[in-house]
Amino acid sequence: MTDLLIVSSTPEHSVPVPGPDLTIDAAAHILGMLAWQAERILGPGPYELEAVEISALDHYQPSAHRADRFSYWLTSSTAAELMGVSPARVKRMVSADRLPYMTHHSGLRLLRRHQVEVIANARESRLLRLAEMARPDPHRGPPDA
Repeated sequence: MTDLLIVSSTPEHSVPVPGPDLTIDAAAHILGMLAWQAERILGPGPYELEAVEISALDHYQPSAHRADRFSYWLTSSTAAELMGVSPARVKRMVSADRLPYMTHHSGLRLLRRHQVEVIANARESRLLRLAEMARPDPHRGPPDA
């Protein structure tokens, strides 16, 4: 088994991900195209995650996937919708290296959906815990005055 590398904006935020080579269908999903199109671009397999992601920086068409709920890549605005924050907040998080991204050849920052979902779920969980802590305990009487 080989170690694949998720490339980030800075080397210190790169995370090794153990796993086998990608299938052509998985590579096509990352590239945002059909399997036969991906195979024409990438050639015969095996396909490594890092190489496919780097290829996506040239071949992925973000405008074709704006409404795609299952796209591998997100823009700052679609990441903001998923996280429940403003696009400006996402851009600040990206600039502060708190959200990993890759830069598309057009200059657009692309974020991996699965990483944004993890951060969004952690944020939602934290907000629920804070709301739970702020809620008065119904089994406890009123505070002594």
